[in-house]
Amino acid sequence: MKRQKTSSQSGDRSTLPWPEEYRAFEPVIRDQWGVQGEIYLNRLLSGKSGAAVYSVDITAKDFAGQAILKFDRVSSADWSEEREFERHRRAFEVDPDYAQEHLPRVVHALHHGEDTAILSTIAARGLEYATPWADCAHKPQVNIARRLSADLLECWNPNYRLDPEMLEPVNLLESWLDYRLDSDEGGKIHEFLGEDCGLPPEEPTYIFEGQSYPNPLAFAKNVVPLKRETICIRGIRGNFHGDLHGYNILISKPSAAKPKYYLIDLDFYRDDGFLFFDHAYLELTYLIQGRAQATPDHWASILGNLSRQRAAAQRAGLTGDDMGLVQLVHTIRREVGGWIDRHEPNRLSYLESQYLLARIAAGLALVHQKRPHASRCMALTYAAANVADYLRLHRLDWPKHGPELSFRPPDSGMDTEGSRAGATAAGRPGSGSAAIATAEPLPLKPAVAVLPFEFLGAETDHEYIADGIGDELIAELSRIDWLMVIARTSSFAYKGRDLGVKKIGQELGVDYIVEGTVRETGRHLRVTAQLSGAHDSRQIWSDRYDLDLDVDDIFILQDEIARAVAYTIDNRIWDKESDRARRKAPENLDAWELYMRAAWHFYQFTDDGDAEATKFANDAVARWPQYAPPYALLAFLATRAVLRGKAEHPVKNMMRANEYALKAVGLDHDSSVAHNALSRVYMMEGRHDLAVTEAESAVALDPNSSSAYLSLAAVLLVGGRAAEALPTLNMSIRLSPKSPLQPVKLFIKTMCLFMLGKYEEAEEAARLAIKERNVLPVDYLGLALALVGQDRLAEAHAAIDKAREMRPEWSIAHLTASVESLDKEYVATVIEGLEKAGLPANSPSPGGPVQDEPAKRS
Repeated sequence: MKRQKTSSQSGDRSTLPWPEEYRAFEPVIRDQWGVQGEIYLNRLLSGKSGAAVYSVDITAKDFAGQAILKFDRVSSADWSEEREFERHRRAFEVDPDYAQEHLPRVVHALHHGEDTAILSTIAARGLEYATPWADCAHKPQVNIARRLSADLLECWNPNYRLDPEMLEPVNLLESWLDYRLDSDEGGKIHEFLGEDCGLPPEEPTYIFEGQSYPNPLAFAKNVVPLKRETICIRGIRGNFHGDLHGYNILISKPSAAKPKYYLIDLDFYRDDGFLFFDHAYLELTYLIQGRAQATPDHWASILGNLSRQRAAAQRAGLTGDDMGLVQLVHTIRREVGGWIDRHEPNRLSYLESQYLLARIAAGLALVHQKRPHASRCMALTYAAANVADYLRLHRLDWPKHGPELSFRPPDSGMDTEGSRAGATAAGRPGSGSAAIATAEPLPLKPAVAVLPFEFLGAETDHEYIADGIGDELIAELSRIDWLMVIARTSSFAYKGRDLGVKKIGQELGVDYIVEGTVRETGRHLRVTAQLSGAHDSRQIWSDRYDLDLDVDDIFILQDEIARAVAYTIDNRIWDKESDRARRKAPENLDAWELYMRAAWHFYQFTDDGDAEATKFANDAVARWPQYAPPYALLAFLATRAVLRGKAEHPVKNMMRANEYALKAVGLDHDSSVAHNALSRVYMMEGRHDLAVTEAESAVALDPNSSSAYLSLAAVLLVGGRAAEALPTLNMSIRLSPKSPLQPVKLFIKTMCLFMLGKYEEAEEAARLAIKERNVLPVDYLGLALALVGQDRLAEAHAAIDKAREMRPEWSIAHLTASVESLDKEYVATVIEGLEKAGLPANSPSPGGPVQDEPAKRS
């Protein structure tokens, strides 16, 4: 399968397009590094502040294989590739054992004009076998965080050094932050406080959520003099990474008792810096990533629970999902504390102070970066909370009063309590959430809040079941990537408060409300759930479920109910949003509605519908180029055109499909529909192992997605694994028995049964498909094969005639050309059966379909 060209100037082809801002750099790289053949940009690993990091496959002098290619802008006038290369070389010299197992090795470094490029390997077997730490599930995250936190000290710094001088806090902060503390040298912290927040940059104290916080910039600049004899410490120095966030840590994928981790991007590496900054930066970036949409009071609560004096500082209870977040941070900190106890127990106060100062520095470092306003405010208050802990540790006084710090920029017109106002300004009213309004708008997905289920019973010991169903339902809905689900902290604040759906919807800024009851009757519980529109209070759906209190594991039944409710809500909201988008004038549609309109046309399974779907999806991409679902839909449309024989240039269509699917995954690695699309592309390219992996990822990301199961079943079937495909397909049907994809599902089921020699059951599935309103021509092919298996050739010929009435161009040659990348045994069996059924050998019409494409959103 040929791939897309990297640029119009060269003949290279790549799975991802060459980044436009570095396009002129490509011929320089090829010449200077002696590149032979093609440069494949396989995956975008990260991209911030002008940098772009890709996994690549390259053949150059001194190296051939998979590596990491980083593009960046020159950071200062005295930058040189020799300095960059020297950082990596020095890391290997200082600790070769640790470096060999965990660090990248630079192969080439290049400086051209204002641009830089670094080619480095990793210690892993390859990036296809690694995933960013930030994208892992919670349990492996905790395990790796524990090992990494300890290894950074025990393994990477066995020869740490005590600084010969007694130092003040400002000495350590200046070492970590350098020019960032000086506005004249390009530091942006003063500008953020003064211009973005409208606050005096060196005001000693700010008020945040009714509590006074020391200004960390004023602390770093020594605005309030502190007693030197009280604050001086003996710091420890050694190796540190300098930019250790969750996407610069890769985790090996193969299942193992102890998965390995690998660190990439040593741009900020130092071998003589004060330690603990890496631990602080990792925990802060993790916190902000996990709570980027936290409300101010929610963020203040998290900071309180991370304080040295949690009992006194705690402002509110943590939500269930906050517990894991805080647990991981404390895991990192405990490993540091354990190392101090083992190595420097007599300098405990010094090193605890150094760790607090590292956290202050990490917070200010993020404030300096180009991030959304709210994220920078979160970093600032994180640094301030650690200043407060530092002052408490040393019993130091600090001014208690000052101006108020807001997560909202001055005069922004945005509502600090939610994104409703911001969403309305962006174009679509009613798509808000209880999140902070940020400078970079998120996709305006429909927002849903799950209110706490009301317990109606005398036995209060069973009230936990009601709360548990609500918690599980929030967790299940949160896995649906096209929905915005309000955090438990916000929605459960309405427990016991009967304000009405419309009022709660307005306060939370959501489009839909889920509520329910749990009624106790003897040894049984009856659970009711209902979905209502938040704007008009109209009930959209309701149902009831029964729980037996005498079962062995009531939690399993809780999970099953939550999953069933989540699946139904998923489909009801999808249908509601699709219908609403279809009724609006095209010129009034925003990006989300354009995508919904495209999806509605997609499910019509007609040529005109596909043309309209392509038009609306392209409009969505143009309006919102960073939104993944329209790219996934375009990938499905491109593959469908090839499958149906409608593509004038099938190879070009597949190149576009590949580009669209990879773009979708690159934009949103957690999108089930994006992985679903990539699975289909890989299947049609004959890359079956990768296709299965991507389909399994789609299922794992959204276990309620019937289309994800459908894609996995299709990939298993055409890979010659019909026995595995059948139960997967049955799960898809069970999850969504009335889906518009039902004819596709029944065709796949027909083919599974046919390949397994169960011809009568195959016929039954095919006849069910033919009864569907939107029957597809491939369903008649499936029926013909089932009849051939029973030697009913006359009926099989009639089924072929029906199929060719709908697709006159179909022939054996046509079909063979379309399925050449599939499992040979599968293809041979199908072709033999269709020949017996009477499908002609050749047709005057070019092209060739196999089946229509199941492309439903996850």
